[in-house]
Amino acid sequence: MKRVFIPIILWYLRLGARIQIKKTNPTIIGVGGSSGKSSLTRLIAGILKDHFVISATQEKNSETGIPLHILNIHFDFSYSKWFETLFLVPLRLLFYWPKYQFLLAEMGIDSPVEPKNMSYLLKIIQPTIGVITNITAEHSVYFDPYIKETDEKIRKKKVLEMTTEQEILLLTSLPANGVAVVNLDDESIATFSTKIKARQITISTKLSSATLFGQEILLTSEYFSMEIVYKGNAYRLVISQPLPSHFSYEFLCAVGVALSCGLSIQEAVESVEKNFSLP
Repeated sequence: MKRVFIPIILWYLRLGARIQIKKTNPTIIGVGGSSGKSSLTRLIAGILKDHFVISATQEKNSETGIPLHILNIHFDFSYSKWFETLFLVPLRLLFYWPKYQFLLAEMGIDSPVEPKNMSYLLKIIQPTIGVITNITAEHSVYFDPYIKETDEKIRKKKVLEMTTEQEILLLTSLPANGVAVVNLDDESIATFSTKIKARQITISTKLSSATLFGQEILLTSEYFSMEIVYKGNAYRLVISQPLPSHFSYEFLCAVGVALSCGLSIQEAVESVEKNFSLP
């Protein structure tokens, strides 16, 4: 029965979410990656909320979580609640008319096959702005069963390739008039940069030629500090709490998304410093 019931529910939610998006017509920002999606989504939301009306999926990043958020349906998962959802969806489509300019969607994948992969999530929403934090094999346990090789090194390589194939769809599916924030320091992402049709805002802490270049990263027991270089000008970002070095990439990604939304570097930096908090 589950094999019949679950696909119907997923189709129903997907259809409802797509209709709801048509009603609201926001600019959709997709956030993907193997790790750091939730903290980056929170960081971007902290910047944009100072300047726009936004809706953020708040860690609801799956084939059910994304459409339920769009439809403003929230519940503790149980079979009885799913039946209630069947009645709530048309009510939301008739009476729920939110007004927001940006939909910020965390997009998490758990498998290379539908409905747990990126290609399925892109059937629910079609971002025009996209960012991927990184691509690694460490969090791809559900990809492993699809690899037949027994050699551990080959298996890990194949898992990474399969993970990359799905994650990178977020950027390669963006329209030509969209914007992709591209982490040049991640080899898996950088390799596919030539296949991205959208305008690119590149980030790096190693390549000064990137659109946004992070330098002078200081890590102390009291604060985190870095400079973001954009078009020859340097902007100092200071967070008054200790943070690991990988946050430099999250800050660069978030500022890249802010740029794609029409904000200035200074506006983005000021909003980060004011609103930053750990999940």
